[in-house]
Amino acid sequence: MESMYKIGELSKLCNISVKALRYYDAEGLLIPDEIDRFTGYRYYSAAKLADCYRIIALKELGFSLDEIKAQLAADDSTKIVASLNAKLTELNGLIQSTEKQLRRIETIRNNLTQGEKKMFDIIVRTTDEMRVAFVRKTYPCKADALTEINEMACT
Repeated sequence: MESMYKIGELSKLCNISVKALRYYDAEGLLIPDEIDRFTGYRYYSAAKLADCYRIIALKELGFSLDEIKAQLAADDSTKIVASLNAKLTELNGLIQSTEKQLRRIETIRNNLTQGEKKMFDIIVRTTDEMRVAFVRKTYPCKADALTEINEMACT
């Protein structure tokens, strides 16, 4: 007869909490081979030990429990490869999105560290019904631009 592990023993062997193993059972992910009808103890075969290690590895790769369940149920390596390819595509998209965010953050940081003029290019225009006046000028700081606005408003 094959050796069977109690839930606590399996927990220690796989470094998965008993609570997680019970949850996996409830979700149909890792069902015990036997449940003692009097005590309710769950017993797992050595084959379940391998399933535990697969679950751990797939979780570390970012698979959801539903995806892991599908992988454990897959009887064909092409289904597993398709699942891995889908995860690769998902992660590559995440990398691209993250790289785009990083570039945006670097641009904003660089603009801020290179002085206010990069962030506050101000065009000042005054108008009335008949005339249009404008000044096209780059100011070294925001305060200089505001001073120019005040002077134009007063004349």
